[in-house]
Amino acid sequence: MRRTLRGFEPLRDEFLPRLVGLHHTRRQRPAWAYPKGAPVVEAVAGRDRGRTVLLDGVFEDYNGRLPLARADLGAPDLGTAGLAPLPEDGLPNASAMTHLLHVLEYKLTQHSDHQLKRLPRLAVGLLVVSAWQPPAGTDGDGPPPDPDAPLRPAALRRAERELWQLLATAGDTDARRRKALLRGWLDALAQGLAADFVPVPGLGAALQATLTTASQELLRDRPDKGVLRWWRDALPQHAGDGVDRLFALALGFRHGGTGRTAAEDALVAALLADIDAAYTLFDRTNRTPRPLLLLDNTHEPLGVRFLGLLDEAYGAGREATRPVVLATPLGDGTDCVPLTDLPDLPTDGAAARLRLALPRVRHADIQWLLGPGGPDGDLPRVIARLSGGRQGSATILAAEARRLHQARQSVPLRELLDAALPRLLEKLVPEPTLRERLVLLSAARGERARRVLWQQRRPDDAAYVVVVREADEWLELSGLKDDRALTALLTQELRRTGTDSTWTTVQLRQRHLYDPHLHDPYTAGHSPDYLFHTLALGHVEPLAHALHRQLAELPAREWLARLNFLCSAPHPRHPAPPQPPAPDCPACPRGGPALPEHHAVHRLLDAVWAHADPLAAAPDAEQRRLIGVDLVELFRVSQDNAFFQASRDWPAALAAGVQAPDLPVQED
Repeated sequence: MRRTLRGFEPLRDEFLPRLVGLHHTRRQRPAWAYPKGAPVVEAVAGRDRGRTVLLDGVFEDYNGRLPLARADLGAPDLGTAGLAPLPEDGLPNASAMTHLLHVLEYKLTQHSDHQLKRLPRLAVGLLVVSAWQPPAGTDGDGPPPDPDAPLRPAALRRAERELWQLLATAGDTDARRRKALLRGWLDALAQGLAADFVPVPGLGAALQATLTTASQELLRDRPDKGVLRWWRDALPQHAGDGVDRLFALALGFRHGGTGRTAAEDALVAALLADIDAAYTLFDRTNRTPRPLLLLDNTHEPLGVRFLGLLDEAYGAGREATRPVVLATPLGDGTDCVPLTDLPDLPTDGAAARLRLALPRVRHADIQWLLGPGGPDGDLPRVIARLSGGRQGSATILAAEARRLHQARQSVPLRELLDAALPRLLEKLVPEPTLRERLVLLSAARGERARRVLWQQRRPDDAAYVVVVREADEWLELSGLKDDRALTALLTQELRRTGTDSTWTTVQLRQRHLYDPHLHDPYTAGHSPDYLFHTLALGHVEPLAHALHRQLAELPAREWLARLNFLCSAPHPRHPAPPQPPAPDCPACPRGGPALPEHHAVHRLLDAVWAHADPLAAAPDAEQRRLIGVDLVELFRVSQDNAFFQASRDWPAALAAGVQAPDLPVQED
């Protein structure tokens, strides 16, 4: 059954079929978009926002129907079972780029309805680079053999030595002898592969297929024709014919540095040239579907380099048949085209790259995830809030909600979050040590607060600067920096895994940064950050006093903005223990009853903070009416129109699920 991806339909069901030239479910061949060359399409989104799920769906649509290759450029094995990750210091005959090209060549030439049978230029280049090893100690100055490399069969070592002696002889033109030695090397290599010798671990099957294709080209009678001529022209920096230049390319690759970079560039060019050559005038006239590359996590260095090489090739301006590339890098999508704008894009020319922003999960999508007859009410809104619009997180929360609903016919929201929280955090922050550090640092506001908190909780760990830099870099790269939903989850984990005393200690130490002399909480002049952590302790009265006093000190817009900020403070897991009686409010008559506006301030503080909890339901009609009444009371006292406007805006915003600190405040 075809997997449904809600919100991705403009890309998956409408746009991609026009790029590859094949309908996603039928055999219909729609007219091509970008007939002069399809751009690299980047579907950009943050972590857990459905990038991989999109590729899953597209793979399901086209697997077996056209030449198709998929790779995860963020995985050591590129998402290919059996491919051995490269060691940290690399291999003389392999790099991340050659691993990727081996995977693409092998997968693109597998069976499909529209088979791309051979990629001969790439096959020849990959075989010589990956399988050829010049003998150590020869006058060719080849690098020493890798001591950890698989033991090369004696027949293969002998064939390589004989071939190298010929290649290293300048001006030798004995084509027949070279062909015989090439055949001997290829035969010895084939025998070695059959006996489980693999020059690059994990690439046995790929090298078998590559060897078959490459042998046909290397043993041609005319090395100045066809594929070998292409290699001769592609490597003007080397001397000799195509064969000579290929082996010079392999030697440069083994020496590393610019030689390796140049070889990788040439191999990517060979891939593109093979695809263009495979699509003849007949194929173009009959709109034979184009090959499709699905590349996940292209924000990683390998992806950046590979797509950069495609950009260079496409920027040359030559009209050619290109593979369709759907890449999914991490990003915030701010510089991207929304999927809803795809139908309006001009697609009659050629382009190098098209960046699209994947949509966030919508209320209707969450209702669909909950299923017919599932839990409803405020639950979809709470899931949207806790998921941050991420499809993966919303799916986890919806599945847990369905389980609770089936067991109890109700969904206690706190229990829902506690049950789903470990999986949510593992998905968003896969590395356990980083996850633990982010939980600890989630209670801090600002650089100084984070440093103090870290040193207090980890006094023996002096690596604060490195720890925080790595955490910040990871959050930035993952698109999770200042992410409200992640902050809410980390804060909940801090509450869940610690005791009430742990929470109290953390908040008191954070508050101490803004009051080193430990003044009474009711003392005038405390900073907003001090009051923020006071409220996080569950102590409401000091804030009610401070906010009442500040009614006369701040313009209404600033006062409302401050209330917005303060009410974004996290809630303790359990109510605070009873506090000593509050002193008289200095803004109220001494010894007399509190003024009406004091009660209005207190009720507003209670209501707005209560509904700022990520698990809070929207206030009902009566609660919203009372919030409006209290804001009108503040307008009566101050005669500032910002309060009157808020009396209209805030109840409506709260009904729509808006929470502090995002309640609207009238601008100047």
